[in-house]
Amino acid sequence: MEIWKPHKKYTNYSMSTEGRIKNSKTGKILKPTTTQFGYSQVTLRDGDKYRHEKVHRLIADTFIEGDNSHLDIRHKNEIRTDNS
Repeated sequence: MEIWKPHKKYTNYSMSTEGRIKNSKTGKILKPTTTQFGYSQVTLRDGDKYRHEKVHRLIADTFIEGDNSHLDIRHKNEIRTDNS
């Protein structure tokens, strides 16, 4: 069962346990692009600026308690595009 939670910093966006990100206002699920290193990333609006963020980092920030800025987030199955 997919669970959605709002992100701590990007409050206009919700993250899911399946690794998906949606705009909370429109309900639209964002389409990630792939970085040159093979990670999924999305572009989020933060006030009047746009920011590129890696999906696995956003999911970890949402579902892991505490400050995760110093953590090395790894994919359990080693597939960089699998963010569930």
